[in-house]
Amino acid sequence: MGVIAGIVFLAVELQQNSEMLSAQARYSRQEIRLADTVLPINNENYASALIKYSKGQDLSEYEDLLIRRGMDVTLTNWQFVYTEYKQGLIEASELPISSWQSYFNNEKRSNEDYWPDLTDYWESEKNNFDSDYVSWMDENIVSP
Repeated sequence: MGVIAGIVFLAVELQQNSEMLSAQARYSRQEIRLADTVLPINNENYASALIKYSKGQDLSEYEDLLIRRGMDVTLTNWQFVYTEYKQGLIEASELPISSWQSYFNNEKRSNEDYWPDLTDYWESEKNNFDSDYVSWMDENIVSP
């Protein structure tokens, strides 16, 4: 009888741990989604560089660096979400594929969208990312 109670207790504990991991994964994804939004809010120089970039104005070396690092943050955050998907922590339906696709090939998401097109940056920097993520991105996001 004690063995059965122990097994039942263990099953309940495993279920609670699974639910906790799912909640943590959802929270992480929400933080990542907000990261792109918060970045220019927290950095006036970055916000100014985004506006200049979106208007096609020349950027200083510093502004170009800000834009490129912002792109890197975005793609690194996406790699984290993709890794959670590959590990089974999130479903394919939870991946914001259409949103990610809008970052490529100059597809603006709104009239007030200042986010840079990631196409050229991705092509020049994708070898710095995990090869499985790169293959998935190329097939599903960059050139679906």
